[in-house]
Amino acid sequence: MNIVVLGPPGSGKSTQARLLAEKTGLTLFSTGEVLRNIAKDPSHKLHSIILNEMSSGSIVDDSIVNPILSEALLANLGDKMVIDGVPRRFSQVNLLDYTLDTVGKKVDFAIFIDTSVSESVKRIISRSTKENRPDDTSEAVKLRVDLYHKETEPVLKSYKSRGILYTVDGGGTVEKIHTEIMSLYNSFRSALPSRSR
Repeated sequence: MNIVVLGPPGSGKSTQARLLAEKTGLTLFSTGEVLRNIAKDPSHKLHSIILNEMSSGSIVDDSIVNPILSEALLANLGDKMVIDGVPRRFSQVNLLDYTLDTVGKKVDFAIFIDTSVSESVKRIISRSTKENRPDDTSEAVKLRVDLYHKETEPVLKSYKSRGILYTVDGGGTVEKIHTEIMSLYNSFRSALPSRSR
């Protein structure tokens, strides 16, 4: 079983993906972790580019990030995965489909943590204040969240058209969201052939 966890900045999707992986024993594939590891590795050929993009809060260009993700995914394809952080754009839907298909796998389910723009902004500003990141103004954060929704809409439409998109309310507590996701997971699992679970 391969599950994609989607959600705007501030939705807590990475936390929920981690909790889901820990609870189910599925392998967590985190796009953010892959990129952070490169940013911390001066010997990597893309170290400077990734570090600069991440430090500025920019979204890493597809031409740079997609080959990295494809390589990292291929290294994990023996496992059943919870996939966090990809796809964010429609080109990455195709990337993920193609990469999984090389070993006869696919995205079985996609979970979207639906969080309002105002709630996303509030959470990010609160986190930024604690981390002393003054560049994260309300206006800048709102632009990032709005861009996420614009770029991710085709992703959601694609998974919805396949009948594998499920939405949970991102406005609740971490525990409440996790409980809802686990309920969905148990439903997914019972619906799959035993060899795919």
